Amino acid sequence: MVNRLATFPGRRIRLMQAVCVVALVVSGCSSGHDYGPTGTVSGRLLYKGQPLRPGTAVVFKNLTTGHACMGATDQAGDFTLDSWNNGNLPVGKYEVMIQPPAPVDPETIDPQALIDNPGLMESTRLKFDFPQKYSQLATSGLSSEVKEGPNEYQIDLVD
Repeated sequence: MVNRLATFPGRRIRLMQAVCVVALVVSGCSSGHDYGPTGTVSGRLLYKGQPLRPGTAVVFKNLTTGHACMGATDQAGDFTLDSWNNGNLPVGKYEVMIQPPAPVDPETIDPQALIDNPGLMESTRLKFDFPQKYSQLATSGLSSEVKEGPNEYQIDLVD
């Protein structure tokens, strides 16, 4: 004969685990965290009036909340920030930094192409087409206030 009292504590633990799992699933599947009012950011990045290389990253970070996002420039220097929240950033002050395009991985270069064109090795080095001070939040001196709705910025880098 099965002792129902002996199995009751195990059932109660399993029931509590099931309730916790359901609570976590329901909270995780809700509409998400309410970040309050949000805005989207797009714009143009220039250095000495000219666009930088395509793929130059524009990075926004809110130092208070830790929210961060980035976008890459196109041929004209235009960018749109993307984020974990479909490009919607909580309103607030964001520090801004600029990163050069990622260099080419040397492992991806065909050895024969490298023999034929030794200049290809240049593409494997990180190249700054702008003052390096802009590559760090602490030294860039750039910041933007993200307001509710669409935000359009032109960022002009200088020496």
